[in-house]
Amino acid sequence: MEREGDEPDFKRRRRQSSASIPILRVSSENSHSSSQSNDLKIIDCSNSNSKEEKEQDEATKVENALKEKENWRKMTGRGAELFILDSGFRLDSDDWYLSPAFHSQPSKLLRETDWSKNPLGPIQQWPLSFRSVISMALTTKIPTFFYLGKELVTLYNDGAMNMFLEKHPSMWGVPMSIVWEETWEGVVGPMISGVINSGNGIYCEDMLLILKRGDFLQEMYFTFSYSPVTEGPHVLGIKVTLLDTSERVYGRRQLQSMTKINQSKRIESLEESDPLFQSWFAECPYDVPVFGLYHLNSSGELRLFSHSFNQSDISLFPNKINPNAPSSSLVVESKANGNDKELEERSDFKEGIRKVIMEPFSTKVFAKFLVPTGEKFVPPSYGHWKTPITRWAAFPFEDGKGNIVGIFLCGMNQHRKLVGSYFNFLELVTAQIETITLEAKNSQEAKRRQKALEKLDKDRTNFFQSISHEFKTPITLMLGPLEQINEREKEMCMGLTKEHHHRLDITYRNVLRLLKLVDNLLNFERLEKGEMKAKMELTDLSGLTTSIASLFAPACQERNISMSIECEPVSNVYVDQSMWEDILTNILSNSFKYTNEGAIKVKIFSQTSCQIVLNTRMKERLK
Repeated sequence: MEREGDEPDFKRRRRQSSASIPILRVSSENSHSSSQSNDLKIIDCSNSNSKEEKEQDEATKVENALKEKENWRKMTGRGAELFILDSGFRLDSDDWYLSPAFHSQPSKLLRETDWSKNPLGPIQQWPLSFRSVISMALTTKIPTFFYLGKELVTLYNDGAMNMFLEKHPSMWGVPMSIVWEETWEGVVGPMISGVINSGNGIYCEDMLLILKRGDFLQEMYFTFSYSPVTEGPHVLGIKVTLLDTSERVYGRRQLQSMTKINQSKRIESLEESDPLFQSWFAECPYDVPVFGLYHLNSSGELRLFSHSFNQSDISLFPNKINPNAPSSSLVVESKANGNDKELEERSDFKEGIRKVIMEPFSTKVFAKFLVPTGEKFVPPSYGHWKTPITRWAAFPFEDGKGNIVGIFLCGMNQHRKLVGSYFNFLELVTAQIETITLEAKNSQEAKRRQKALEKLDKDRTNFFQSISHEFKTPITLMLGPLEQINEREKEMCMGLTKEHHHRLDITYRNVLRLLKLVDNLLNFERLEKGEMKAKMELTDLSGLTTSIASLFAPACQERNISMSIECEPVSNVYVDQSMWEDILTNILSNSFKYTNEGAIKVKIFSQTSCQIVLNTRMKERLK
């Protein structure tokens, strides 16, 4: 720590070295006159009185300087010039600000500004601390501001200029409180006062500042440091280095919102969608401060099915819109009462909202609406900022076939422009709305189809049950006489021939079979529900198969179709006799149906101890 009255270190080192080491000024003469040589010229500022020594030293120094120049070229790989500031551009000289190293636009302003008329005073009288920090900042790419003197006069480098082009060059040489007047009270002003009073710097990360960009107050975020510029114990100004992290904060915020939206539960119908969308946009108070969702109903009208409008403002937004209505019908209220200025301005707002909702139906792209400035009517306030929404956008969403089926009406962030990442975010939200509504519509259609199928199944079941009862009555009436004939034949020996007796027996068995099929129709509903279970019984499979197949023998004989039944002895097999009968009957019915001439062969045999094969073949008779 340097005590007051002590000689500064840099002055002591300069004084001690000046006796043995001459001060050199190495410069390119071209920087002062274009007509002179570009060779480096070294001027000896030592106090040597010997002309020969001066010439010898000068020759040595020229040689060394040329070597340095050549080494620089080799190191950089290009024909770069080596600029070594001469004493004419030393920080403690009056023309320090004329250094050729200062070649940016702010450097030009530094040289051209009449500082004698500025609170900082003539530039030649600026303290060394000012000169030091300015010279370093003007040659760096990091955005840097300086606020110097009692008025905190604004200076900056190229990086800061590019960050705030809309304020350049009007903010150059202007007090800090004027440059940042929109955020001075309550934010920047107290922070600056804290640095000046304490002499300690501060560091802030992703700090929110509402800054005026042109004619628009924009929500911006910065990571920055405030460092005091000191001379001894005194704070002479503030150095600010900063990075614009707005896009990073926007992106992080929007990613969190989209993540929660993507993780949300899906809906079964649009009628259930309002709580879902309310929870969605509650997560986006900055970027979707207010919303309204419209969907085309079956009559072709846009219906408002979800929104976040205040109850007091709901009359400003249409509940239903006919997209096919002529433009003249868009007028919302009569303006007959021309003396009521507020009513007229409200009507203009409502008409503007209707138009922006309908515009995408003709343009197929999003539409924007800027609320005109009124004298009486103030647009409603929503979202994080709780300020009037003056800009609205309508994004269309489709049905997957390119047809617009709805509109996402969004009140835009009061402090962001609809460009870049903000526009992309709203498009992603619209895509999610489209997906959700499409899924809801598909789900509703699937439910309608399911109900229709259930109704059809129920009607079919009722039909089969009804027709089963109708069939069962005549079949039962047929079965009675056949049973009586069989009993009388046995008791009275009516003298039927063997063929007649055989045909009677086949008829009786077929009627029993038909009665069984009718009974199965009564169990159709149980079968559809999968409630039918196999009833396994120990069965003589060969005998059962022969009995069933023989029922088709008379019909085959009438059509001149040969039928053979070859069943190996297969007994003690567990099968459901009713199901086996159904399977075999179905196979033989198809064989009989599709065989006009030839033969039908039924064969059953045991292939292994646990595998039985049923084989039926149809053979056409060779002509």
